[in-house]
Amino acid sequence: MSNIQDLEQEFMRCWDVSQDLDLLAQEYKHDDDLWNKILGIKNVYEMRFSKAWDTYEKVVEEHYAWKKREVNFDDEHLTQEPVQLELDFGYKGTK
Repeated sequence: MSNIQDLEQEFMRCWDVSQDLDLLAQEYKHDDDLWNKILGIKNVYEMRFSKAWDTYEKVVEEHYAWKKREVNFDDEHLTQEPVQLELDFGYKGTK
C-alpha cells in the first residue's frame, strides 16, 4: 500500500532527470545547438518539478491539518438518524 511518503520519494526520483540531462549536456558540449536544447529541456523539467513539488507540499500540509481535525466516527455515530437541516435563504417568493 502506497502512502504519502512513497509519493514524496517518487517526486524526489523525478529530479534525477535533471542530473541525467546535465550528464547528457556535458557529453555534447562541443555542439552548442544541441547543448542549448538539452539545457533548455532541463530547465523546463525543473520548472515543472518545482511546481509539482509546491503543490505536493500544500497537499501534505492540508492532509495533516485535516487529520488533526478528523472526527473519529464509531458505530454509534454511523447508526444515528440523519439530522434534518432547515435553511432559510430569505426568499419570499409569490405564487
